[in-house]
Amino acid sequence: MGFKQLLIMVPLGICASLGLNCFISILRLTELFPSYTEEVYEVLFSNTLSVGLSMYGFVIPGIEELLFRWILFDKLSGFVPVKTAGIISSAVFGIYHRNTVQFLYSFVFGLLLAYCFWLFNSILASWLLHGSANIFIYLISSLEAFSFMGNVLWQAAGMVAGFAGTYMILRFLMRFERRRVAF
Repeated sequence: MGFKQLLIMVPLGICASLGLNCFISILRLTELFPSYTEEVYEVLFSNTLSVGLSMYGFVIPGIEELLFRWILFDKLSGFVPVKTAGIISSAVFGIYHRNTVQFLYSFVFGLLLAYCFWLFNSILASWLLHGSANIFIYLISSLEAFSFMGNVLWQAAGMVAGFAGTYMILRFLMRFERRRVAF
């Protein structure tokens, strides 16, 4: 797969992060764990926009993908079935984020990252997916233009749109999975 085909990871990251973030908001998990919001926002927005975009869009996803997909998932999949390796690496990825809200988000998102890493057999695929998700959420969290997303109806619409987009892109990607499994 070429770089142009890998670019499908960008809309997949946007859709998945939108759906998952809206789902977490609808569940009101941030209200059950109020320290989460304080801790995350303090870290996220302690930098300028350009530094934040560089860190959360490129540097941190690159390091995390090297650790959790390239090293952990890839090495585990040599010893256990791929699905088991995906579940274990995603659970460790969730635990690494050190709080309940991000554990749930990171575990589910980690499964998607592991699948795309496996499908493309490329760290670039999971890195693009991870980075685009982080950039999208960082931008909508920092721009007041998206303050309407605090409304539960908009969150429900965002969740449905995000998950529907994720589903459609995954259906498209499954064509490549059939080719890969056939080899």
